[in-house]
Amino acid sequence: MNDNLDGARTEVEKCWREFWDDHKDFDPPWVRGVLHDVVELLPFLFPFEAVREGVTTMYRESEGELPPDFDWTSADEDLPISSVEKLPIYRNYLAVRAYAFYGLKLEDADLGVHDWDAFHENEDLGMLPPSWLQDKEAKRAFAAARARQKLDHPEWHRIGLSVEELAALAAVSRKSIMNLLAPKSGGILKTRADGSISVESARQWLEARPDFRPSIWHLQEDLPLRRPDQTDFIDGDPVWVPVTKEGDWFSPEHMLPDGYFHVACTKYKQEKMIDDYWDALKFLSRAASPRWRCPDEAGRWYPRPASGWDRKTRQEIESLLEQTDE
Repeated sequence: MNDNLDGARTEVEKCWREFWDDHKDFDPPWVRGVLHDVVELLPFLFPFEAVREGVTTMYRESEGELPPDFDWTSADEDLPISSVEKLPIYRNYLAVRAYAFYGLKLEDADLGVHDWDAFHENEDLGMLPPSWLQDKEAKRAFAAARARQKLDHPEWHRIGLSVEELAALAAVSRKSIMNLLAPKSGGILKTRADGSISVESARQWLEARPDFRPSIWHLQEDLPLRRPDQTDFIDGDPVWVPVTKEGDWFSPEHMLPDGYFHVACTKYKQEKMIDDYWDALKFLSRAASPRWRCPDEAGRWYPRPASGWDRKTRQEIESLLEQTDE
């Protein structure tokens, strides 16, 4: 029983980390587009000066940092993402994506009744301006979330999935779903009397797909999950480099005095001499058993095999390259 619990915990924590890794510096055009549309509409509803003062106040009260030259008319373009991510619409959209594509739920008590479920309900009722739903990626996220709701909740089972919803959740084209509905497919997907796709047949097909993430939000209870701090991420563009069992990673400093990196794809293959670090790294990344010459404590150059991979940043490597060129 404990093994099952530990396995569930590991699965949730892994998926949680993947979600935040995938959404580091997430800056969705959809959110900025909605902010733009709102500012464009308000002067037709309220006096211009009232809108100017009101919009500026709303941004200031949203706990984000405003630039000194803040212009409310172009806030959708000029606001830094650190300010945009404080807004409920941004947080709701993150929650939609977490649920739709990862099967997670982001709890945000500050949103109260104005959470993504309520937002989604307003969309279903046609209460959102049509222009808000034109962004292709946002439409896919909302459709996938709706499809997952139908899979997760028995009260939704009386409503089948649309082709667009299932395509969004499976991350395939509409045409692919239509092909599975065709008689020649052997009835992989079943349709209901109203033409929608039955929940059970959709579930069976999705669960057979290796890239489908089943819902795991019900396993989140009692887990101390939080959004990783920015310090939890590497500051820079990540690059994977081979590392020896002694802890030495393939570095620009491993260029031999002859001006070349000496690399090999296995122990039994002849070494290649490559004068460009990035080309040498590319070679090693494709090697079956990467090895390269690097110095020991006595300064002697020996071929040493990689025992694993470590993550560095492109900026760190570029800095070392500049030093070796001097």
